[in-house]
Amino acid sequence: MFVTILTVVVAVGIYLFRNDGELFKKVSKEKILEFAYNKLEEKIDLLKSSPMKDSVKTLVTKEFNNLKNEKFDTAMNKFGQFAELIKSFSIDEKIDSTEFNELKTLVLYHERSKKN
Repeated sequence: MFVTILTVVVAVGIYLFRNDGELFKKVSKEKILEFAYNKLEEKIDLLKSSPMKDSVKTLVTKEFNNLKNEKFDTAMNKFGQFAELIKSFSIDEKIDSTEFNELKTLVLYHERSKKN
């Protein structure tokens, strides 16, 4: 359900951006990202306690802050990838160190692609 809502929000955001352009981009990118970020935080809060849970929260915050400076389409695509990965890992209600490292690798990849 979470990913469905997130997907719809991202799709609506992309549609509106393409039709209303710059005005929409300025007003809504941060609102959409913040809504998606809050939903992702709720999903993480449902995970069982583990050494990785706080690290995942920190990583989500870092990714969110990085995406605030991205172009609208880029930010939506990257956050969508990130959310999908967390969703796939959270099926068993926990994230282990291997899954955390995969999330961390995705964030580092996003940072590198921004620099290039």
